[in-house]
Amino acid sequence: MDAPILIDVKVVHRRYTDFVILHTELVDQHLHRFVPAIPSKSLQDKIAVDESSFVLERRKQLQCFIDEVLADAELSKSGIIYKFLSFNERQFELLRNQMLASQEKRVQMPRAAQPEQTMTSSFSSMLGKYLYVPLSGTPTNLVPHMLEQ
Repeated sequence: MDAPILIDVKVVHRRYTDFVILHTELVDQHLHRFVPAIPSKSLQDKIAVDESSFVLERRKQLQCFIDEVLADAELSKSGIIYKFLSFNERQFELLRNQMLASQEKRVQMPRAAQPEQTMTSSFSSMLGKYLYVPLSGTPTNLVPHMLEQ
């Protein structure tokens, strides 16, 4: 008879807003990666079903979000996901306050100073240089001689 496989399960208690903060931090820290979506906070869903089944369904959806994040090699190594899953309530409360303050500062930052805006404007200026450079010569001079008949 095979010995049973023991799995260490740890339960952490997080609010929906904690998942929103986690998602925002992952998106901000991993601009080049796809970060799975979190379930929406829809009042229609809550009204359509009774409270207990709504909470159960939301819990399943949030677990799927965490599973998808952990399945991604880069996202799963993120410090924020480690803290989200391992900090106790008190530690996470302090972290939550820091993250919220950081996110508020980013929202208040002037649009031109935000990194994506700077990247977009520099990319646009590069495109402008290369897309509007006039070609010298006639089009026939640009075709390789082997293609001409």
